[in-house]
Amino acid sequence: RQYYRQEFSMREELQDSPQVFPIEDVYRIKNGYVVASRSNDKMSFLQPSEHSELPARLSDLHNCKEENIIDFTSEYGLLGYTEMYVDSISATQKRNFYNSHHEWGDRVDWLMSHSACINRIINLLELLRVGDSSGVSDFLKEWKSETPTQLKDLGVSYLAGVSSKFFRVTPPDSKPSTEAWQTITNIINSNTTPYISEVLYYPENQSDPLFRSYKSKTLLPLIYRHLGDLALGLIQYYKCSYRKCSKRWTVNSDGRGPRNRYCPPKIGKESLCSKKERYERGKEKKVLIK
Repeated sequence: RQYYRQEFSMREELQDSPQVFPIEDVYRIKNGYVVASRSNDKMSFLQPSEHSELPARLSDLHNCKEENIIDFTSEYGLLGYTEMYVDSISATQKRNFYNSHHEWGDRVDWLMSHSACINRIINLLELLRVGDSSGVSDFLKEWKSETPTQLKDLGVSYLAGVSSKFFRVTPPDSKPSTEAWQTITNIINSNTTPYISEVLYYPENQSDPLFRSYKSKTLLPLIYRHLGDLALGLIQYYKCSYRKCSKRWTVNSDGRGPRNRYCPPKIGKESLCSKKERYERGKEKKVLIK
């Protein structure tokens, strides 16, 4: 318990550096929670502002296995369920919680609900971008039909995006896009506005005198902040061209590349998805020749 209190305190101290969060070296799933297991003093740090792909990576988990959740957390850290929950309860409840043996970490079902929500928003944004009115209407009907009743006592914003309260009532003659945009903005605002503050920083030893950043105790609101940028068109995603992948990544407007784009390669190397695509196409050509 003391270890987790220290980690929570460290998270608060790290707010002196804009958008920086600690990542432990080992994570595991225990009793329905993703928890950190400190095996040594190794620790890395994440600056979310440099990772606009975060919504896409979280959305990848919506139909994945537990090992994929661990892979995500090992790269980006915890989303912050426990901190958000503790902030939402009374002083007495906090004291009881600290003295209990309750797990600290991210509830797996909470994490998966946000993953599914973000995945739906990204897909809905793609339909809106191409002007597919019929597709938007069908998408919203399916989404609402699968929406469960919001669970209680499970933390702030527990099922944001899958609760019926996020679907606004619109006039019968409204365009599907109107309801879609209202739903998207309502979900993103509910997961950012209460938790994020905008701040200005003076970066010492840097050429720019001031820059704007966003401050949050936890990672999840900053992921929704990037999702807001996607909705506004400030960032764009492309899908990996490898037929067995299709992961989304942020378009780099400064880069030049081939028509088919793949998952980013490691520094100085060809993308693994590009290699796989080239290898499989080579095999197909050999079969045709025979």
